[in-house]
Amino acid sequence: MAALLLPPAAVLDANVLHPATLRDTLLCLTEAGLLAAYCTARILDETFTSIKRRSPDIPAERLERTRRLTEAAFEGANIEGYEHRIAQLTLPDPDDRHVLAAAIDIGADYIVTSNTAHFPAEVLAAHGVERRTPDELLLELIDLHGAAAILAVLARQAARMRRPPMTLDELLDRLGRPAAGLARTVARLRGT
Repeated sequence: MAALLLPPAAVLDANVLHPATLRDTLLCLTEAGLLAAYCTARILDETFTSIKRRSPDIPAERLERTRRLTEAAFEGANIEGYEHRIAQLTLPDPDDRHVLAAAIDIGADYIVTSNTAHFPAEVLAAHGVERRTPDELLLELIDLHGAAAILAVLARQAARMRRPPMTLDELLDRLGRPAAGLARTVARLRGT
């Protein structure tokens, strides 16, 4: 009998929940059972504060709707009760300790972040957690499940997009931009 392969458990840092396309990709991978993405209310607060600061022209009601939809996507994957661990941790930016505390609390495999300097590998390893950039994570998922499985998830994501409508190729273009940080993943998927 084949062993059941559980998806890697990953706490998503605020910087990978913005831009929206990357957030949607990570949530689609979770919906497909290829990733178990987790978050906290504090991480979502940071995400939406950042979005508001960077894009002040987004109407408040649209931002609130996006927040509600994101919270709904994390239903059952919103970490609570980890706060007692924060004071015991040391990171280059003390404001990031809550992310590591949440990861330790649930026994996460990874913290997914674009800000690798704030999460030194040796510090995370001492707590049984590894760091992955979004690109590293998706490349690992390609290795685990094959490019076809990841392309199928992305094709479903593209098919759902309405504002604006998007083809799979257009979605790959967007994910390959520096803001999304998946250049190596996109190159590999296009090379298959």
